[in-house]
Amino acid sequence: NMGVSHQALGNLDDAIDCFEKATALNPGYAAAYYNMGVACYLKNELQRSIGCLDKAVALKPDYSAAYNQLVSLLQKTCDWHGLAESEPILDRLTRAALANRQTTAEAVFLNVSRCADPALNFKLASRRSAEISERLTHIKMKMSFEEFRTATGKIILGYFSEDFRDHPVGHLT
Repeated sequence: NMGVSHQALGNLDDAIDCFEKATALNPGYAAAYYNMGVACYLKNELQRSIGCLDKAVALKPDYSAAYNQLVSLLQKTCDWHGLAESEPILDRLTRAALANRQTTAEAVFLNVSRCADPALNFKLASRRSAEISERLTHIKMKMSFEEFRTATGKIILGYFSEDFRDHPVGHLT
């Protein structure tokens, strides 16, 4: 889709135009509404983004990626009513994906921030860690912390963001 390409290049207005054209041609195209919601989010048009994501999940009720983004936005905008409706659905989709050993759309940090079930938090984080390790196997990269142990036996912890980018908050020590 051209819209996805424009979005990847940072041309958000062009991306949104493409997604709007796609939904005009096919009003049932849930992925176009989802992608438009992401582009609107990147433009900080949060209410418009929520509207697009609502449309995506209305068209495709098991669209876990759209629910992940929607729940995150509902948290950010303090839409507690919308959150109360959407969180149980995201929970169901996340638990189903984990039970079927599938990739979950829910972000680990979102799950920890909204879910008080440590077993689910751990299961989701473990699954995501395993997925990342699997992708790294071809480059022979170890995911071991043994080399970071100090003489006292303690592990030196670092900061990881969910997207593995360098964020300012990671330097607050």
